[in-house]
Amino acid sequence: MTQFMKRFPGSSVERVRDFTIESVSYAVSVYGDAAATCAADLYDEMAEASGAKLPPAILDTSDVSKYIENEVRYQAGKLIAGKGVEFADAAAAKATDQVSRRANETMRRNAKRDGLRYARVPMGGETCTFCIMLASRGFVYKSAKTAGEGNHFHAHCRCKVVPQFDKRGRETKVEGYDPDELLDRWNKFEQIDGMRGADGKPVSEFDRRVLKIAYADKRIDYEKVLRSVETHSIAAPKLERYALSQSGDANKARAFEGYLGYTDRDAAVVGALVYEHVASNPPEYRDTTPHGDRYTTRMRMAGKDGKSADVKVGWIKEDGAVKMRLTTIFVDE
Repeated sequence: MTQFMKRFPGSSVERVRDFTIESVSYAVSVYGDAAATCAADLYDEMAEASGAKLPPAILDTSDVSKYIENEVRYQAGKLIAGKGVEFADAAAAKATDQVSRRANETMRRNAKRDGLRYARVPMGGETCTFCIMLASRGFVYKSAKTAGEGNHFHAHCRCKVVPQFDKRGRETKVEGYDPDELLDRWNKFEQIDGMRGADGKPVSEFDRRVLKIAYADKRIDYEKVLRSVETHSIAAPKLERYALSQSGDANKARAFEGYLGYTDRDAAVVGALVYEHVASNPPEYRDTTPHGDRYTTRMRMAGKDGKSADVKVGWIKEDGAVKMRLTTIFVDE
């Protein structure tokens, strides 16, 4: 959608909207079929591995074209407001969610047919408090609906509902899934959700996400991140809509993805790593402007799959401000 708007900058809202409806519907159809097929294959493999004698899995073939059309029409309000990038991001997120839903619905339909219980298993780095609460209960749900299957409770939710093929609950093992550990995490997440800063104001939604990532990822020092949240400020759009987004600064985003494997979905991870670093390495004073004092951080950032790269961060501390505010961030290789 972004490329279409760049190629045809004078296009009307109606033209961009209709092109987006067609593009998203096509993508969901093609990739949704692939996702449903993979889910059915996985279901059959899990059943066979557990020794369960079940009929072959069926595919979800539901048509969501009308839903997509309605959602894109709703999001078109962003086009009218001149927010083309936000419109494209919202439409892409809907496509991703619907492709994931096809896989989840395939798993759900087969498991319901075979009378299986479910557990909600977090996938990926960022998981909300509600999902963690559901996951901490283990294989106790009698339907995928009660386990939250198919409902994404936060942005970029990648949680999956996994069926329990042994009805006594003794056989299915999911690598990395520990209900007891998730119960501990849920209690901590509840605490984070209620946190207030030194000024008495609630901690920002983005900083709460960052703190949850830091607590869940044992490679990040949670206490350091917590200290830095009191002294530094990172606005989510600086990462999600600009530095890590192909729809924002494409060159910065390509560098982050190429050198570190990070995209806009990893904004909270990047934020946590920056906060962790400045807790032990205060930003260096650069100069003073009419807007405030400017500072710079140079750090070696750890990425995915063993990657690492030099990253440069710019800060400003405005007159009278308590916190330094992030102004820029980029890979400096």
